[in-house]
Amino acid sequence: MKDSYFADVADFITGLTYEDLPVAVAEQAKWRLLEALGRLFCATGHGRIVGGPQVDPALSALTNGAMLAETYSEQDDQGDFLRIDAAIVPAALAMIGASRGNGRALICALVAGYAATARLGFGRLPLSRQGWHIALADGTLGAAAAAANASSLRRAATRAALGFASSQASQVVPKVVGVPNIERPGKAAMDGVLAVAMAGQGAVCPPRIIAQIEQDLAAFEADELMARAWYPATTISRFMSAAMSIQTFRLKVGPQFSTVTTNGMIELVQGLELASADELMNGFGGEA
Repeated sequence: MKDSYFADVADFITGLTYEDLPVAVAEQAKWRLLEALGRLFCATGHGRIVGGPQVDPALSALTNGAMLAETYSEQDDQGDFLRIDAAIVPAALAMIGASRGNGRALICALVAGYAATARLGFGRLPLSRQGWHIALADGTLGAAAAAANASSLRRAATRAALGFASSQASQVVPKVVGVPNIERPGKAAMDGVLAVAMAGQGAVCPPRIIAQIEQDLAAFEADELMARAWYPATTISRFMSAAMSIQTFRLKVGPQFSTVTTNGMIELVQGLELASADELMNGFGGEA
């Protein structure tokens, strides 16, 4: 019996490796990461992120996601998609830091997160125009996919993690004018990481949740969704060029970092596929 579309996506996330990625996709993931890091360092005010082997990944994801989201404006045309970054990037960083993964593993985890939001997420619907927070919905799914890939979960566990994450993502809340939203991408990042932790401990997602996901996906053409295999990681939400990313990073960290430190971090991301776990830990720590 052929697996469902949802199972196919979960298996895709499980088996995805750096060697599978087209060059353009890997590059796009790096530039989106650099832009997010620039915003995150600016938000913290001291050039450091919360993370590492000694830090609870869920706490790391929550803290960095909330701080990163603080840099985005409600008036930004790309606001919802930026907040998806604010969930996926912290979740990927948290799990890679906890497992001492290298640069290739980080790139792969990011791509897994972006691919999941395009294939399974609410972003396929005009929720933003209807007044819903795409970041809280798609961000949770993307964060779970990124964390699952970074954690090398088995197939069954990845399916369970995405099921748990989808259950959390379904609890979207409407946008309320004048109400701060910085906690929402942080919560999405944390919920994604927690979904992976639950699945990794052997928790089984209730069949009714999986059935509901598959029912929702049945409203879309599976062939059309699967055709987006690599598109989501490059342009489906927003395209980030090297020049744009570097310019944003320099603008955000300029007041905090020396030129040497700034250039060093840009070079680290440029050659991220060659970076070791130690280089990631040292490089993304910034300077106080």
